[in-house]
Amino acid sequence: MRVGVVLVSVGLAAATVLALFVGAAGLTPLEVWEGLIGTDQSSAGVVRNIRLPRILAALLAGGGLAAAGVGLQAAFRNEMADPFLLGGASAAGLGVGLAGLLGWSSGSLFAAVLAGGFAIVWAILLGRVRDESESASGFVLLGLGMTFALLGWTLALIFAFQSPRLPTFTYFVFGGLSATGWAQIAVALPLLVVGAVGLSRRARALDVLATGDRHAKGLGVDPKWIRRRVLLAAALATAGSVLLAGVVGFVALLAAPVGRKLVGPDFRRLLPVAILVGAGIVLLADTGVRSLPIPVEVPIGVVTAAVGGPLLVVMALGRRQL
Repeated sequence: MRVGVVLVSVGLAAATVLALFVGAAGLTPLEVWEGLIGTDQSSAGVVRNIRLPRILAALLAGGGLAAAGVGLQAAFRNEMADPFLLGGASAAGLGVGLAGLLGWSSGSLFAAVLAGGFAIVWAILLGRVRDESESASGFVLLGLGMTFALLGWTLALIFAFQSPRLPTFTYFVFGGLSATGWAQIAVALPLLVVGAVGLSRRARALDVLATGDRHAKGLGVDPKWIRRRVLLAAALATAGSVLLAGVVGFVALLAAPVGRKLVGPDFRRLLPVAILVGAGIVLLADTGVRSLPIPVEVPIGVVTAAVGGPLLVVMALGRRQL
């Protein structure tokens, strides 16, 4: 178990270093080092202003989505709960898209407020519906419906207003880090930190909730109260991730099984490991698309969907129902 966690940590560190050397501008190891320490101004512009923020954004976005996902899975005892599948990422994406149409970039405080606000509204609506129904299948179907409805509204707004930034918005909807910089990281980081802290504070209650609602109530844990708090924390973490990487799906669906394999279902141990795995997934996806010898960069959301989609099918078949 400890060996697996160490290997994940070492692999993530190696992937981070490797990502510094990948990009349109071919830099030697010496040029990358000089860019990091600032002795070569041309290299510093590429390394410090383009590659470093992009790498950090990938790590933060992946970690945030994984944290939100394992929190939702633990709260609702459903391994298919994912910020994208349940509509949280699409809600935050609608907020960022609306901010862009109003002339604000994803690195503005206004965009962060809209993304967080839309995600919180999603969390409140989803929590109320889940409280009224114990059907796991209905819960997942509701989330899927919200996902595609919100994505559809986002695209409709973008095309209806014929914004000059249409290509950027469209790319954002499918997930990408090409336009991410230090400004996006600055406004997204508070959302990610508050969301992750909120989830970690519910760790003990989530472990109790795993034994079932009736048993949890007997131990003094209110399942509805915990789920609502987890939904709000997951909404903030998801909004922060969307501000950085756009609407990227299936990260938690990929990270959570790996984390459980390494440390088991105990949420206190699962959360940090899932964050590391999720960060690695998005970083590797981004590094991979940057290294492809094609003129147009493939959105990372396409990569995660290509892997996560079949996994969802396998999970659904294994459960024999959604």
